[in-house]
Amino acid sequence: MVGQLGPRLLGWDDAGLPMLVLEDLSGCVWPPPWDAGRVAAVRRSLAELSRRTPVPQLPRAREPAYPGGWAEVAANPAPLLSLGLCSPGWLEQALATLLTAAAPELLDGDAVVHLDVRSDNVCFRGGRALLVDWNLTAVGNPDFDLAFWLPSLHAEGGPQPEQVADIPAGVVALVAGFLAARAGLPPSRTPPAWARSNAPNWPSPCPGRPGRSDCHRRRSGDSA
Repeated sequence: MVGQLGPRLLGWDDAGLPMLVLEDLSGCVWPPPWDAGRVAAVRRSLAELSRRTPVPQLPRAREPAYPGGWAEVAANPAPLLSLGLCSPGWLEQALATLLTAAAPELLDGDAVVHLDVRSDNVCFRGGRALLVDWNLTAVGNPDFDLAFWLPSLHAEGGPQPEQVADIPAGVVALVAGFLAARAGLPPSRTPPAWARSNAPNWPSPCPGRPGRSDCHRRRSGDSA
């Protein structure tokens, strides 16, 4: 299903703790920076992904990811308000509209979706954009992949979202709710069970910028 859209699968072992062996992508180019060619390459890969035939085992997009959203903000607005991104008065007035606009059924669709498109999950090789970190892959609305990627693209020096794609307002509200519900929250310090079970065998982490370690940068030939 992934084909030329991600790293090649070299092998796996599911006898104990599940393990995948994937192609080494350290020779690829990792963003940022972004330019028109890289933006276009990601759009082509996402369009190609949405045309792939989903395997029966894939969940629906509403099942594995992105619960809550604006409903979580309505229940506990303090973390979002602590950032000063909006006033309590604005949030009180806007919440009803946002809750209505961000209907969960907007995630529904028949396309294969990645559900976590951002720069540390994208690299480039030979003019193609490859996607990594496929653990959230599902069947749903392909507009969500674009809408989720575009804010981070702009934050990293890329174009404004509306200059890249025309995304339905409800899908934008859905993504905004997911991000707003997590804005201002402290980072999670509790790893998942699978990570805790194998943590003693992991090498010590290397310091580096968020999303990429110094170890990865040395392998890929990046400068600090």
